[in-house]
Amino acid sequence: EQEKGQKSQAIGLNVRLSKFVIPVSEENATHSEVREAIESLLEFTWDRGTVGYRLPSILSDVDPSGILVGPAIVRRITSADSEEKIWRLSRIAGAYPFGDSAWRNIAKPIIEKANTLPEKERWQLFGALMDSSVKAYSSAPGEVPETYVSDVRTAKWFLESEKDETLKPFWEWHLAGAEAQLRE
Repeated sequence: EQEKGQKSQAIGLNVRLSKFVIPVSEENATHSEVREAIESLLEFTWDRGTVGYRLPSILSDVDPSGILVGPAIVRRITSADSEEKIWRLSRIAGAYPFGDSAWRNIAKPIIEKANTLPEKERWQLFGALMDSSVKAYSSAPGEVPETYVSDVRTAKWFLESEKDETLKPFWEWHLAGAEAQLRE
């Protein structure tokens, strides 16, 4: 809501919000206005338009380490009353570097929940945890792009190095998907 006398500006979809705000850091994460701003942004999780679609990248841009976003999502997951709400929250993890601490903090409660669901719903949540950005590959005719081989190697590494039993079903699913893409 805009108060009388305040100005607002619209920005394009390709403009990073972090150009206009200071990203969340350990130093400013305790400031109430920073916490409130992240909480306000997270309310757009339920938006079905462009902002809701772009929200994961917006959040990872303004909180690149997931200092405030991670715990806020964990709180929302525990109170989520539908699989769609959990799926929308899951998408935010996909905007963080795959497997790093911010991603893991968001993904773990989602994977815990997914592990209790039937296979179709579990896979939907697992898929939402992945990076959804567009990727392009190239190779010589008849050759498999190296990225598919690399994806299998990386998925095996994640699975073999995982010490948290809760996350292993996700890494198993991820490896199976990478192997299926390589076969295709």
